[in-house]
Amino acid sequence: MIDAKRNKENIELINSFIIYMKENYGIDYLNDPKYIGMMYYGSRLTGNYNKTSDLDLCIICDSSSEKEYKGVVRINGIDIEYVEKKEESIYSSIDSDYKRRNSFPKSTYSRAYVVFEKDDCVTRLKEYVNSLFANDFELPLIGEVIDDLATALKNAAVSQLAPPSIFISSLLFN
Repeated sequence: MIDAKRNKENIELINSFIIYMKENYGIDYLNDPKYIGMMYYGSRLTGNYNKTSDLDLCIICDSSSEKEYKGVVRINGIDIEYVEKKEESIYSSIDSDYKRRNSFPKSTYSRAYVVFEKDDCVTRLKEYVNSLFANDFELPLIGEVIDDLATALKNAAVSQLAPPSIFISSLLFN
């Protein structure tokens, strides 16, 4: 579940990023038709972050985009790591990861928060990932295990129920 206060802070940070990119580079994510979607994901969405964690942002481009970009912009003391990828490139990566049994798309895209989308492109992407990974993996996906373990460790450390080493041992050997 997304914490409303944390999500509001992240959306404000993303809005600052959008303004920064327009003012400094002339990139208008909201009005340029080649940008068809934006989503954020990762530890700042799930709540498993610390003071050095970045905000992960994926900007989806249509097929007219000439290049794909990856960059980092620091706003309000927080790094925003962004990628601009063509929609077909994202689907291709998902298919490739699926064939290699890499759970990155499931743990990332299925949980992503939609900042904006045109023609339901992010919604379709999330539905595709969910249907592709629906019943195929018998074991938990590694990305989900890591997120769940990070949350459990954070909760255990905060509540001081047990030292993390004891907690990990009980998870692994029980």
